[in-house]
Amino acid sequence: PLISDVKIISAGLKLRVTPGMLRAMPVPEVVKINSTGKKGELRVQLATPVHLRLMHASEYSLDGGNSWHNSQYYYRRKFVLTGLPSSLHLLVRFRTLGANGMTGESTEPLEVAVL
Repeated sequence: PLISDVKIISAGLKLRVTPGMLRAMPVPEVVKINSTGKKGELRVQLATPVHLRLMHASEYSLDGGNSWHNSQYYYRRKFVLTGLPSSLHLLVRFRTLGANGMTGESTEPLEVAVL
C-alpha cells in the first residue's frame, strides 16, 4: 500500500476505491506472437483481464536490448504490429499504460524474426 493508504488504514478508516480502479498496472502476458508473412509485421495476442480496457505499448530493440524504440499502442488484446525493421533477431516487449502516467513493468523481451 502507499504511505497515505497506511495512514488512513491505521486511523481506522476504510479506503474508498472506485470500481475498476487499479492500484498497479498489470504486466501483459504474451499468449502468441508470430509473423503475418508480410514485411515488417507481427501478429500479437496478449492475455489481460477482460473486464479492463487497458492500453498496451510495444517497443523493439535491434541491439540485443541495449536501446529500445517505441513502436505502437493498442487497446485490443489481439493486434498486428506494423512498420517493424526486418531482422532475424528482433527483441520486442510490451507494457501496460494507465491514466495519470501510470506505467506497468515491461514483459521479458521476446526474440522474433521479422520479414
